[in-house]
Amino acid sequence: VIGVAGLIPQTPIGAQTSFRPYFLLGYDPLIWGLLMSVLLGSVTTWMTPPPDDDLVARMFDVLE
Repeated sequence: VIGVAGLIPQTPIGAQTSFRPYFLLGYDPLIWGLLMSVLLGSVTTWMTPPPDDDLVARMFDVLE
């Protein structure tokens, strides 16, 4: 807002070199990375068998 008002000149963020991120379909690479992380994490979870009940009990059951 301040840059639009002319109080502070608008300068791009980061060094002005030829090494720049690729904005696929105009979206920031962070968005694509987050999307792929959620997608691949979900697919991997659905494709792997559940752990043995004994292992889950050793890790998460409360010992009295």
